[in-house]
Amino acid sequence: MPNDRESIELRRQEWAAVVNARDVDGYIELLTDDVVWIPPGQPAVSGKQAFASWVRPFFERFSYEFVITEPELRVAGNWALERGTFETKMKSLNDGKTGQHAGAYLVLWRKEGGGVWRIERYVDDTRSGGDT
Repeated sequence: MPNDRESIELRRQEWAAVVNARDVDGYIELLTDDVVWIPPGQPAVSGKQAFASWVRPFFERFSYEFVITEPELRVAGNWALERGTFETKMKSLNDGKTGQHAGAYLVLWRKEGGGVWRIERYVDDTRSGGDT
């Protein structure tokens, strides 16, 4: 059975996989019910259903190559704080145009019933690139 750090690392791999698969339901499963997602230059998105409504149009318009790099993780009981960097390459499903953005992120993970780690808070600090 994996320890907390290993469990979070596995969840991080799932996170990248669901983004790259454009899997809204899989993404939602990674989040707490009271998630707050803070995208750059936009209002915070609160709750799973609001997140699903927010992310679905992106998944319908683009394919993704999302990569997380340099994650740093601190675990304290049922909470963990992670910061790292990411790069996202996107391709429009309508016209094939490409784009990318990259930056840093901060995630607050929370261990819920059954020892499952989920994202409770996410802050995106995109630093470069733009939409197609």
